Amino acid sequence: MRAVDRYWNQVDVSSDNVRLISDDGTVGATNPMNNGQTLSNGEIIFPVALSDLGYVDMTVLDETDPTKLGQDLTVFVEQGAQYRITVPDTAVAGPPATFPMTIELVDEFGTVMENAFHQVQVNVLTPTLQPAAGNLLAAVAELDSGRVHVPAQAYDRVEQIVLEISDSSGRLGYSPIIQMISGGLAYEVVVDDSAA
Repeated sequence: MRAVDRYWNQVDVSSDNVRLISDDGTVGATNPMNNGQTLSNGEIIFPVALSDLGYVDMTVLDETDPTKLGQDLTVFVEQGAQYRITVPDTAVAGPPATFPMTIELVDEFGTVMENAFHQVQVNVLTPTLQPAAGNLLAAVAELDSGRVHVPAQAYDRVEQIVLEISDSSGRLGYSPIIQMISGGLAYEVVVDDSAA
C-alpha cells in the first residue's frame, strides 16, 4: 500500500497508521500481522491470507487521519496451495501398530511447493468431519521443502477416520477415509444356553 497525492505520486508519509479490511471477514487484527501499523516512507506491504474463493472487496483506511481518502479494490481469489495427504486405506489400530502418512503442500497443478517450511496441525475426525473419540499419536508435523513423511502415525480406536491438516495461514486439507482395524484381537461373547 502506498500513500499518494492527488496526481498518484508517492508521498513520504511515516506517521500514519493504516488498516486493511475485507468484506469476507478474513482480514482483521492479525491478518495481516502488521495491520494497523505505521507507513514507512509512504508505503507498507501487507502479507494477506484470504480464505474465500471468488471476488473479495478490500479497503485501506487511514486510522491516524480519517479525512484522508482510502481506496477500495476487488481481488479475485483462486484456489491456491492445498494439502495432499497420502495414507493407507486401512491400518491397524495402535500403538504399537502404526501407519505411514505423507503431507505435501501443492500448487494448483499438483506440484510440491518446495519453498514451504512450516508447522502443520493434524487432527482426527470422523468421516462426517466431527471430532473423533480416539487419540492420534502425531498431532504436529513440520514441512521441509513442502513435504513431510511421518512413518509411524497411530490411532487407538477401531473405526473410520479422516485426518485434517491445518496451518497458521488457514489452509485445511483432508485425507481419504482410513478404516482402522483390529490388530488380530477380538472379543467373543458367549452366552450359556442353560443360564436362561
